[in-house]
Amino acid sequence: MSPNTHLLTASDAFPTFSDAEMADRVTRARAEMDARGLDSLVVHGASGIGTSVGQVNVQYLARYAAVVETFLVVPSEGELTMCLAVPFHIPNARALSSVDDIRWGDSLGRAIERLRKVGVAAGRIGIVGTGNVSHAGTTLFHEQWQRLGAELPEASFENATVWFDDLRLTKSDEEIAVMRRAGAWTDVAHEEIAGLTQVGVTPRALRRAMDALAARAGATYPFGHIGAIPMDEPSGYYPDFYPVDEPIADGSLIMTELALGFGNYFAKLWGSYFVGQPTAPHRDLFEVAAAVHRNLRAGLRPGLTGRDVEAFLAPITDAGFEQPANVLVGGWSAMNHPPQMGALPSSLSAPFTQPYLDVPLRPRQTVTIQAWVSIPGTQTGLWVGSSGVITDSGYESFNRYPVDEIRVASGTSRSDRAGSTAVAAPVFFPVRGRVVSVDDERIDVVDTGGTVTHMRLSSDWGVQVMHPIAVTDLEVGRFVGATLRRTGDEAAATELHMFLPGVRMGDGEQPWDRHLGARMVQGDLARVEPTTDGWEVELAHGQGSSTFRAPSDAPVVSIVNEGREHIQVGVDVFILAWPETDGSLRVDAVATGEDGALPPL
Repeated sequence: MSPNTHLLTASDAFPTFSDAEMADRVTRARAEMDARGLDSLVVHGASGIGTSVGQVNVQYLARYAAVVETFLVVPSEGELTMCLAVPFHIPNARALSSVDDIRWGDSLGRAIERLRKVGVAAGRIGIVGTGNVSHAGTTLFHEQWQRLGAELPEASFENATVWFDDLRLTKSDEEIAVMRRAGAWTDVAHEEIAGLTQVGVTPRALRRAMDALAARAGATYPFGHIGAIPMDEPSGYYPDFYPVDEPIADGSLIMTELALGFGNYFAKLWGSYFVGQPTAPHRDLFEVAAAVHRNLRAGLRPGLTGRDVEAFLAPITDAGFEQPANVLVGGWSAMNHPPQMGALPSSLSAPFTQPYLDVPLRPRQTVTIQAWVSIPGTQTGLWVGSSGVITDSGYESFNRYPVDEIRVASGTSRSDRAGSTAVAAPVFFPVRGRVVSVDDERIDVVDTGGTVTHMRLSSDWGVQVMHPIAVTDLEVGRFVGATLRRTGDEAAATELHMFLPGVRMGDGEQPWDRHLGARMVQGDLARVEPTTDGWEVELAHGQGSSTFRAPSDAPVVSIVNEGREHIQVGVDVFILAWPETDGSLRVDAVATGEDGALPPL
């Protein structure tokens, strides 16, 4: 373990990234500065969005941003200096930020003083702005540029915002972990408001429910579009940015755009569901949008260019529909910018796709995928969308909510394509780390980056101990799982686990968060056969079957229910934590290994 030095200091405003993560970001920024001949950066933060502090580029290097405005001086070597206005904010800033040198007063003036002190008053200085979704390269206000030129007349300045924004496009393991949590809470929020939707409720009330859930979960958000549109006489196909208090009527299309997250790391869902059965045109629109969305989730992979992504538009044009605006694959997720891929020529967003026609998607880019469709010459339309990350070989969604299944709300929550019930897939947070506190009601676990997760224990919580066994001890017909790492078309297990007789959970294959592109597969053991370097294993499950290689050194364990005495401070654990609508995380079971040695689940 290499705990973060700010181990127990956390807030709802900023994710607590490790000191190693923050140091790596500074190193990469300085490498780019060196390549461009810059002596220093001045990073400006001055914009919030929704309940997030915003100031995305300051946060990226400082793990903090001040109220209203911040300036961060990044010399080519030596310590960073953060300048803010209010002296009383400095203790809080020092508790949360990875920057040690924090100064108050006239923040731009303090930054200019620091530039002189580090000897770059006559050097080349790059100016980095707040970051913005248009990727326009905004830096400072006009008056601030004038002041810099007047007080540092021998310096030369250049806009460094665009290339700095690009540094953030490739996400680290820690960032992707935050995005997975953001996706899960966005799922919970959508299920919450969909379950509350009925005739007579107002979009304003639904938005307040989302606000309350976000507050309880410690999540921030940039917005929460929620709009009710009559299907018989539609007034448009875009939900209100500021939801209103007109009661929802039977026969309404509900369109939402929800984005919850932590700091500037937002996941996003574009939802369309119905109060009363959808009309035939709306059902047709939904099925096309859902098909495009499913095709994107299944077909995206690194190396695809904007031209390749345009092929996913075919179901829209084949149905004779239009794409009003937005793109199929966008970079808004996590306050990114590029890419902008997949727009019909008639779409308002078509011009934004031109620079990315020959630009490939690459691993670790977090993106949004969205199909927005309408009937030409009418105000009838809807959308379906979610967010995820490009992996080494494909795409992993951050969202488990079945946004591409028809949902009908009418007093009680009931839905699907034919009208029966369809609810969100179970949402959970995998938590791995070392126990720092435990009693009969709660458990706190610190991960390798130093972030502590606080969880509530169910009254009947259990303990599962994983005991090492030989591959030959796996029994055909027993329920077995494995974490897979894929290289091309080949899959190799990094561990295997055999459940107790009669226990079945997580049947099938799904994305897993152990590493980028990891998969978890669980099913009935069909066969296990020796190979020259290990074993070939086949599991049968509800999706069919999965065959993979198990190297001879892959850990194999048997999961056994044992007593709570195994869970103590200092023990390594693995937990599936379940989010509650009160914002807490519920734990039903805690897993540990024999003598605390866990396999790489």
